[in-house]
Amino acid sequence: MKYTLLIIALALLIAGCRPDIEMYPTGTLDTLGVQWMVIERDNMTYYFQGTGVKAASIYTDLHEEAYDKLEAIFNPTLPRKLRYFVWTDWQQGLQTYNEPDWVGGFALSLQCMCNVRADMNLGHEMTHVMTYWADGVPSNSYSMFINEGVAVAFDLHDNDKMKEAKNAVTQYTLNSITDLWLDSTETAPHELLYPVGGAFMEYMYNNSSRAEYFALLKNQALPDAETIYGKERLRGMISEFEGQLGL
Repeated sequence: MKYTLLIIALALLIAGCRPDIEMYPTGTLDTLGVQWMVIERDNMTYYFQGTGVKAASIYTDLHEEAYDKLEAIFNPTLPRKLRYFVWTDWQQGLQTYNEPDWVGGFALSLQCMCNVRADMNLGHEMTHVMTYWADGVPSNSYSMFINEGVAVAFDLHDNDKMKEAKNAVTQYTLNSITDLWLDSTETAPHELLYPVGGAFMEYMYNNSSRAEYFALLKNQALPDAETIYGKERLRGMISEFEGQLGL
């Protein structure tokens, strides 16, 4: 992973991508055992473990555009500017925060901070922060199924979420999505929970009013959802989604 930013930049340059503005470091920061290269942009402050200015310029262009797209959807009011830490030595990042090996990034939404592997997809971690602060109101209750689901649904990765979910349920046993929703011990395989959650939150976005969907973002427990949608309607939505999923 040491040269990931260089590899990403080379791939983007070959594809014809150039930085909108040549960005230069605005400072450095020594923390977490790393001297970070700091680049201040309109939407976020970026902290790069690597030092490639050209790669960082392209990287920040793409992420500033992603932020604008997600901001238009979630209307977040953050208590401070989002800080985005980009690790090229991701193993060091995992060890620093004691995260499992399969994790590609993580957000500390209350602190408005994201830590990501350099090749992490554009939208996942910033979606965590934006949905937490959507409409300027912090979340009240938490469900890993809903929380990770919305981050997958809006990760800005151009893939078929339902197709990914269908592939997952052919490899792992799932009786009902409520099993994932009610999994308070968070023991469900991430290979199952993430794609199914992503497809479900995409489905809910397409079948909810804005007020309903945003209420779900703030109140993620299943009993909360029953209050928001009504038990009968929610049961019907879950049944329809599970039918599409092939359960």
